[in-house]
Amino acid sequence: MNNDAKPMVIFDAKPKNLAAGSNATITYNGYLNKQDSGNVYLHLGYTNADNKWVDVESVKMYKNDKNTYEAMISVKNKKHLNFAFYNDLGEWDNNLSQNYTLDISKRPNW
Repeated sequence: MNNDAKPMVIFDAKPKNLAAGSNATITYNGYLNKQDSGNVYLHLGYTNADNKWVDVESVKMYKNDKNTYEAMISVKNKKHLNFAFYNDLGEWDNNLSQNYTLDISKRPNW
């Protein structure tokens, strides 16, 4: 077994530290990218302390020049961004039913 193997990166977010009121680009390079399955979508919602998803939406992702999918979103003023990915065949990549989660920081008052 090779312990030097790098884990596969499923998604990336830019900027790395999400701030409420800013834009972010989510890039996907997971299982659904390897399939001949049509379009890939970002299914996202936000949570606060109660962990109930609000402002839920699905965004069509576009294939970029690196052969990965990406979508730009506006980050809402919530505690967490939660998301998963799905394709036209109804297949989901939802982190083994855990979903993917990123923390959102409050934007400073300037």
